[in-house]
Formats: sequence, structure tokens, C-alpha cells
Amino acid sequence: KITSYGYVVKDSGETVLNTSIKMAFKLYEANRELKETKEAADRYLNVAAALILSLDSRGSITLLNDSGYRLMGYDRGELIGKNWFDTCLPVRLREEGRGIFEKLVQGRGEDVLVYENPVLTKSGEELVILWHNTILRDENGEIVTILSSGEDITSRKRAEAEIALEREKLKALFDTAPFGMTLIDEEGRFTYINQKFTDLFGYDISDVPDGRTWFRKAYPDAEYRHTVISAWKNDHRDAVPGEQRPRTFTVTCKDGSHKIVNFIPLRLHSAVT
Repeated sequence: KITSYGYVVKDSGETVLNTSIKMAFKLYEANRELKETKEAADRYLNVAAALILSLDSRGSITLLNDSGYRLMGYDRGELIGKNWFDTCLPVRLREEGRGIFEKLVQGRGEDVLVYENPVLTKSGEELVILWHNTILRDENGEIVTILSSGEDITSRKRAEAEIALEREKLKALFDTAPFGMTLIDEEGRFTYINQKFTDLFGYDISDVPDGRTWFRKAYPDAEYRHTVISAWKNDHRDAVPGEQRPRTFTVTCKDGSHKIVNFIPLRLHSAVT
């Protein structure tokens, strides 16, 4: 007789013995393959550069890979069973985090499958993580786990904030400059006109949204306009970033008056001013 586990019961015959041995080998092979698959998955998770996090339906941590532990500053295994929101989110964001998690658990989280938020490391430092969330279901379609991969974008966010601040400073300088200034992209579109430019010529960005319109209005005489455009094209083609090539032209203002203006075009890496 053979039990459900494949063991031989006393007084079993030769056929039963052979069958039992085959079953035992199959069970051994299945367990070995399962173990190898699990070990391979663990190796993959632990060499992944991203933070890999799994939470159960209550928000408790069931898995965190080695990269995650290093990033969060905890020893391996220290966070298993801990509530993610109470342990790893700043106090001010815990309720918001739980709300987002509830949406995922309830299957209503399509808008937060990709999401970013600060997390709190063991030392108290805040890091900004960009999350990609995946919902895992059981054979009955019930949501059992939220699996997330996270990328530390703290440095990128700081750099973006610094760039935004510098842009604000630059815009403040442009806005208060005592001379007219414009920014023109590679397609010839005017992306910025300061107030002094409008004061000088009467045109704002709605009047001259691009170079073609500017040349037509500022230089209504076709022959003179051709001269100006040729000089502009030559300077734009030959100038290197940072090089100044002053030019003096007579501009027709919005009110019909004329002004002799010294232009100093300056080629930047991504625009002309």
C-alpha cells in the first residue's frame, strides 16, 4: 500500500515498491526544481538595482530585496512583518499613502500604478522614490499582494528643483533688464519677450510669436527685410555658443515709428537670445 506522500507501508509488494520509488523521485525532482526556481528568483531580486517591495493586504512588508534594505538603511530581514506606512513613510504622508494603497487593494488604482513619494530611512533621511506598482491576484481573482519596484530619484528631484530656481532667477533678471530681450528656439519661435522689449517696440509675444512674423512687421520694406534676414541667417549659422555678433538695424515699431537699434544676438546651446 502507498500513502498519499509516496511512502511504502509494511508488507507492500514489488510492484508497489517500484511505483513508490518512482513517485518519491518525482516528488524529489519537483521539490528540487521548486527550490532552484525560488533561489533563482531570490538572486534576481537581490541583484536588482531597484528597490523591490511586496506588501500584503494590510500593508505589512512581506518582501524587500537587498537593494531596498541598503537604500532604507536597515539590516536584511529587519523590516519583514512591519507596517510599511507606519515605519517607512514620513508622518505627514502616512494617511495619503494608506489611501493610495487602499485604492490599489480595491482594484481602483489605475492612476497610481506609477507614483512618486518620499520615504523615511532608518536614519530619518527622506528619499524620493518613483514607484511602479503591480497587483497580484490568487486563482480566484482576489488581490493578495501589491508588488512594487522603486527607483531612488532624490538626486534628480533636487537637480530639477535647483534648475527651476535658477530659471526663476534668470527670468527675474530678464524681466527687470534695462534693455529688450527675447528668447528664440531652433524653430524660430519666440518663447520669451521681456517687458522692456515691449516698451521699446510695442510688440508683445502675441504680436510676434515667431521670427517670420517679427521680420515682416519690424522690417516692412521687402528689400531691407531681405538684408536683415540674410545677416541674421549668416550670424546664426556661423556663431558658436557664447559668441556675440552686434548688428544695427532700423526697426518699425507697432505704432509706425522707427528706431535705430543695436542688436546683440547670442547663441546658446538650445536657443538664441
